[in-house]
Amino acid sequence: MSDFAAKFTNANTATDAAAYDSTRALAWVERIRQLEPATHNGFAVALLSAMFCAQRRGDVVSALFRDATKNETDAILKETFIVVREALAIIVPFVGFPSCMPAVFGLVGELRRRGISQVPSPERLGFDKVDYTTEGKAAFKTVYRGVGNSEVGQMLQQYFPEYSYYADTAVFGYLLSGNNLLKLKEKELVLASGIFAQGATRQSQSHCKASIQLGNRVDVVKALFNVSADVALWNNNPLPAVIDVPQLAEEVKRNLAAENE
Repeated sequence: MSDFAAKFTNANTATDAAAYDSTRALAWVERIRQLEPATHNGFAVALLSAMFCAQRRGDVVSALFRDATKNETDAILKETFIVVREALAIIVPFVGFPSCMPAVFGLVGELRRRGISQVPSPERLGFDKVDYTTEGKAAFKTVYRGVGNSEVGQMLQQYFPEYSYYADTAVFGYLLSGNNLLKLKEKELVLASGIFAQGATRQSQSHCKASIQLGNRVDVVKALFNVSADVALWNNNPLPAVIDVPQLAEEVKRNLAAENE
């Protein structure tokens, strides 16, 4: 282990943590890629990285990135990094900075190892240029259309207004609406992947339905849940419940039909 990895990437890793398995990780990437052939290099890697961070195993994201890009040109590596970076930005409010920072630092180490000092990407406009609260409220309604739990937002607004403002402005406004690198349905898959792997059952059900109503296929969402369950088993931290994705898809249909009456 390098001094950099010991100091920044693996400092929080438990001594008995499951060892990274290259063959297994790349097989997970391939399962995702076959079901969801994206226009972005590295989208499957980004989804799996979100799962690793949600399982508090951000330390292995750099190894995954290295394996997935070792035979690629610098141009493809940069494209992959940009998508993974976007995924980590999206999920950090949901899984936490301490869970994501080992991945962040590990990726820095990988870029330096390849002699890459800078990777530009589309910048988000500042809060002085965009009304992210209004943008976020609109995105929130779009994401949760047909999900059927409007009482959650109402309770937050009533009793925890800071949470409500933060969700509208920073999460759904700045992070989900502020960059067009990924489509909204792809960003929701990133969120769902992280929340699935985190084992947050109620939120997993909500984001399963949100992913489907935004246009993601049921088999894709089900596969992502299954991969997240496999990741959790590898990490000796199994998910607390199984999510019935087809049943939730039917709920979405009923909710959307009721909203349209």
